[in-house]
Amino acid sequence: MVAKKAKNAGMNISSLGKAVEFICKSLLAETEVMEIGIIESYDPETNTATVKVATKQKLSYSNPQGGMMEEYIDSPILPKVPVVFPQGGGMILTFPITQGDECILHYANRPFWGWFQKGGVQNRSHSRMHHYQDAVVFVGVNSKPNTIQNIAVEGAELRNIDATIKLNVSDNGIAATGDLSVEGDITVTGNITSDSDIQAVNITATGDLTTDGELSVGSDATISGELTASDAVLGGIRFSTHTHNTTAAPANGPTTPPI
Repeated sequence: MVAKKAKNAGMNISSLGKAVEFICKSLLAETEVMEIGIIESYDPETNTATVKVATKQKLSYSNPQGGMMEEYIDSPILPKVPVVFPQGGGMILTFPITQGDECILHYANRPFWGWFQKGGVQNRSHSRMHHYQDAVVFVGVNSKPNTIQNIAVEGAELRNIDATIKLNVSDNGIAATGDLSVEGDITVTGNITSDSDIQAVNITATGDLTTDGELSVGSDATISGELTASDAVLGGIRFSTHTHNTTAAPANGPTTPPI
């Protein structure tokens, strides 16, 4: 009799263990942690995005014949998901977000909407945990078909996808590719070397200005000091070869060029 009770107790423990395992797996299946998403739209006014989850959900059910059926259905589209940009200390790095951008969805362990609406420390508004309604999105992950090409392995780089416009910061200095527009002052303590034209509304030089090529001025130029040049073209007249016709003594004819 005792042996029989022990056997039944073992069967009950085994059944209980399977039941607990089933419950744990069911709870974990409903726990959201991180998923890949695809941007559907972005609202720059609220800095939130509508995101489509990039994986489908598997639905299992029994058919009328008693067998099991499986079907894959679309995951819910998540609206008004806060977008995370790198920032701190009063500085922020932003970039355009467009439809089709791949991203990472992180789900908070508790709701944060009180904080999101008001900031600071707020009471929990709901008891749910790891829920798809409590997500934030990081844009910048790439699937294999969208792998970024020509990544700089030396230095940090800010660039467009095809690398036709980029700013590279490395131990060798700062290198820029593409047009550069500046609104404000530029202060340079070293040399400026240019292989093409430099255009500006105003250029103020408090030190020496040296050029190995021609210096063209399309409007007024004010010089408070001495201007030294091997040659100059003023009003279309080249200074080094310009002469005047004269009738003054000792001889009529053109003058010699400037000495």
